[in-house]
Amino acid sequence: MDYQHNLRIPLQRIGALLGKGGKAKNKIEKLCDVEIIVDSKSGDILLKSSSEPEQFNALKATDIIIAIGRGFSSEKALQLINDEVIMEIVDLRDYTGKSTDALTRIKGRIIGLEGKTRKILEELTNTNVSIYGYSATILGSVIDVKVALEALHMLASGKPHRAVYRYLEGTKRQSKIDRLKLWEDKEVA
Repeated sequence: MDYQHNLRIPLQRIGALLGKGGKAKNKIEKLCDVEIIVDSKSGDILLKSSSEPEQFNALKATDIIIAIGRGFSSEKALQLINDEVIMEIVDLRDYTGKSTDALTRIKGRIIGLEGKTRKILEELTNTNVSIYGYSATILGSVIDVKVALEALHMLASGKPHRAVYRYLEGTKRQSKIDRLKLWEDKEVA
């Protein structure tokens, strides 16, 4: 059974998908055992896989291509090869309606001055965050992405940065405590 999937990414992201000399595309094809055909004039992409075991990898390749299209480098997008890593895409227009000024403001709140807020968000949640176009995309473990999503929601809803940082620090602290308790429970057993 052959698997084929059509995708489209922004033209500005084709170079990131291909990589220097086609290196990124070749790596995705090799790791996922797929063929990727790119139309660099339209942004259309055809993803092909020829056998059933590779279809699961073809789905991973699809997510990797989507992540690259959402602003991630191919290196960061390749984290999706790992079964423990998921991708979550948030449409920031859900918080703004059709106002481009509001969208710009929300993106600015999430990124922060010189990228400070996004960096703190990534460090405290152990995720990668990309703000591209009208979306925010998060890569990480299920639990970490859930925390990052809540922080994004808080920022997009206008909560003060200070409150978001407290939430993130408190969640990280609680996570450490939970891991220690789990470790102690294993030693007792």
